[in-house]
Amino acid sequence: MKRILAFILALLPLAFPLGASAEENVIIEREGICDVVIQSSSMLMEDSEKYDCTITDESVIDDIVNYINSIDCVIGEVRGKSDDNGYYLRFNREDGSYSYAAFCNGHNSYFVTEDSDNRERYIISDEDMERFGEFLISLKAGAEEKSDIVKKEHVTEVRIFSFSQYIEDHDVCDYVTDDPQETAYILHYVNSLDYVWGSINYYLDASTDYEIEFYYEDGSCERVIFTPEGLRTSNTGRFEGYIVLFEQRARVFAFVTALKAGEIEFEDEIMFEASEWAESEIETAIEKNLVPKWNRINYQGKITRLEAAQLIDNFLQQSGVETDAAGEYPFTDTSDAAVKRLYAMGFINGKSEESFCPYDYITREEAAKMLNGVYEYLGGAVESGKTYEYDDGGEISAWAEDSVMNMTMLGIFKGTEENLFEPQRNMTKEEVIFTLNRMWDCVGR
Repeated sequence: MKRILAFILALLPLAFPLGASAEENVIIEREGICDVVIQSSSMLMEDSEKYDCTITDESVIDDIVNYINSIDCVIGEVRGKSDDNGYYLRFNREDGSYSYAAFCNGHNSYFVTEDSDNRERYIISDEDMERFGEFLISLKAGAEEKSDIVKKEHVTEVRIFSFSQYIEDHDVCDYVTDDPQETAYILHYVNSLDYVWGSINYYLDASTDYEIEFYYEDGSCERVIFTPEGLRTSNTGRFEGYIVLFEQRARVFAFVTALKAGEIEFEDEIMFEASEWAESEIETAIEKNLVPKWNRINYQGKITRLEAAQLIDNFLQQSGVETDAAGEYPFTDTSDAAVKRLYAMGFINGKSEESFCPYDYITREEAAKMLNGVYEYLGGAVESGKTYEYDDGGEISAWAEDSVMNMTMLGIFKGTEENLFEPQRNMTKEEVIFTLNRMWDCVGR
């Protein structure tokens, strides 16, 4: 979790032009803090004794305190009643005392700090308020297992509405499916979202927002409405609000868009269980945080280029690499953040100048090329002078020959009992996870 937080903090700019002094503020004193309790405002109003999570890791507490002390702010009057879309942080100290910081939305964005001696109100930018919320979501999302957003059992049909269509005629939907494979993926992706409970402002962007409706055998229906801030659900007319990280919301939207466009080809059967030979390796990889919840589906099926990119991007983040998506990006068929970051760092190429082909299956030689680049970036080396010849070596593309050789000599890739590499064979997801596990050990992580 610490590596994830370091990555997020590196991406979040901590200064905003509010006219504050350039001198460093010490809003929260770090000394003596033993844990931090985080509550969302909506949960606090429901029950003051309930909380989202407690942080005890000292390095994470350092991150929280440093983040708050780095916020550009001014002391001033705040106006307007706070809504329930805020956050309360209680800093408990070893001597039994405590202080808290309450981040709120009123007429303007602000936060209030209080301890036994002092109470201050700080005005901050709306952007800083939003980014701090994203930061807390990342903390809470990694603190505990989340319950499913929608029920997984007995779904008979899924309907997808774009709001541009819904506004025109709410009885007409963009896409309807009762296919078990499509339904399994939609359910899995929605339930894989990291979230915290929260109030969601019910304003919509008709060009990007959409609704997914899940129909069950008993005739009931659960609605999931994706909005700019997160998502709202309803199964009995009562809405629940979930605040979700933007990157994850964007992935669900991209998947739904590709599904409606017919760009995704599904296997005959979706398997959530791994093959017997891969079970222990996948369990180990999950323990190492090498397999995000999003990717824990269809282990035995062929893996797409997009899924492979997401797993490799996560591997880099878990290795402590600060990935960056800066620079020109040429692909028009995917805007996935993992693909952008890997392209910017030179680990992947498209199948043409403008096409990454995210839903094509990845071949063994393509995966070897990507993983070899990552291995070398992390400082790995291959002992010179050693070579290995496969019986089908002539079928390996010239651009992949060195990578295949390196990965073979390291034991990250292996051939068949017939001494074949099978460079054009599509890899399964469990095979890619298996190779990532081996590489993790090779680079000494």
